[in-house]
Amino acid sequence: MSGMGRRASPLSAVAAALISCGDHLVCAASVLGETQWQEESPAALQWQEESPAALSSAAALFSKAGQACALAEGPLDRGNWEEAGGATEEFASAAGDISAAAAALANWVEVGYLSDAAAALQSGAGCTGCIAMAAAAGPDLQECGVALGCAGGVLSRLGVEMAEAGATPAHNEAGQQIQLAGAALAAAGGAMSETGDLLEAGWQVVVD
Repeated sequence: MSGMGRRASPLSAVAAALISCGDHLVCAASVLGETQWQEESPAALQWQEESPAALSSAAALFSKAGQACALAEGPLDRGNWEEAGGATEEFASAAGDISAAAAALANWVEVGYLSDAAAALQSGAGCTGCIAMAAAAGPDLQECGVALGCAGGVLSRLGVEMAEAGATPAHNEAGQQIQLAGAALAAAGGAMSETGDLLEAGWQVVVD
């Protein structure tokens, strides 16, 4: 087909967005780690007991999940869904990382959506068979994407609350970084949903 080519995989966008989420959380953790909470500021008390190390842990896990999603693209392009080195291995790895990130953030924010995203991605990775059976994982990846999008919204709201509390300029900056992390997580969700759409369509989609 002249002028036609395979559509670029949205998995690269998933990977980039998850890694970006991690980068912004690292920045937030760094700022918070260098800042002493002002005990006289009631607005800061709700975060005073939380450890920036938890943000750092979640950041590393989101980055790992992104790397795993990037690695899943190659096997899919080669038609390897379940066999050794297949896409299911990478999706299962990413699901485990997202689940662990949820645990790391549990004292910071409501993590139900992150847990749902991990469970849906793990379910998709559990679809067995050849590449032709990968379509069965499509709805699971779509569900994962929706949950990641919701989780991004929750994380962004945490950032807004922290920035608006205005305990210190540093906490304002950290809040802004957390908002950006949430936006990146929501972007990962949109791209993950698109990945599910492509799996249902047979993956090898061509466009003008």
